[in-house]
Amino acid sequence: MDVVITAISNKVVLALIEVIDFDNSENLELSAFIHAQLQTLKDKLVDEKIKHGIRNLLRNGVYSPSGRVKPASEFLINAYLTSGQFQSINPMVDLNNYISMSSNLPVSIFDFNKINGPVELRLGLPTESYVFNNAGHDIKLRDLITLSDDCGPFGTPVKDSMRCKCFSDCKNALGVIYCAKDLIDRSILRKYLVEWQELCQTYLRAGQVNIKIMGDEMGSF
Repeated sequence: MDVVITAISNKVVLALIEVIDFDNSENLELSAFIHAQLQTLKDKLVDEKIKHGIRNLLRNGVYSPSGRVKPASEFLINAYLTSGQFQSINPMVDLNNYISMSSNLPVSIFDFNKINGPVELRLGLPTESYVFNNAGHDIKLRDLITLSDDCGPFGTPVKDSMRCKCFSDCKNALGVIYCAKDLIDRSILRKYLVEWQELCQTYLRAGQVNIKIMGDEMGSF
């Protein structure tokens, strides 16, 4: 699936992964792998350069990426360093969160079958919002980098909507890594995609995994 980038195309690059026909049931082997990897990375999880680069990417119009609306990668890393525990949700979401923490980049994962029509990346409109958790809390999307389909906004680098979230019954998924164009080398961004691809094939026994970089013609593959 391609994403049409209609806003801040001079600032953003997206790394996409499509995972088709995978096993999203409880996976103790994957949990053990993630735990071991994060233990190894624990003392160097926070990359200040990437942290500030992503915050700058999200500073558009009136949007300020701080407090409760800072990038999702910061929430994940802070929660892990505070508690010492990685919260397992389901294998695909766990992989999403692991890639986000190891890269310091915000990453979204969506149920592919819940996306309706073509996907566009744009800035949220003044009145747009969506519910992001089971408690019914919503996030205001004005000027926030937003993924949208024919039904409206469904994802951001901060919090994703309940409408397209990847639950345990998900069999086909779309993952999106958000990055600023001048923040990291494309070979490093590709490395994260390839790692995600290999983990999906190894642990989730995915039938097909496609990866792509968008928003930077020279870096696409």
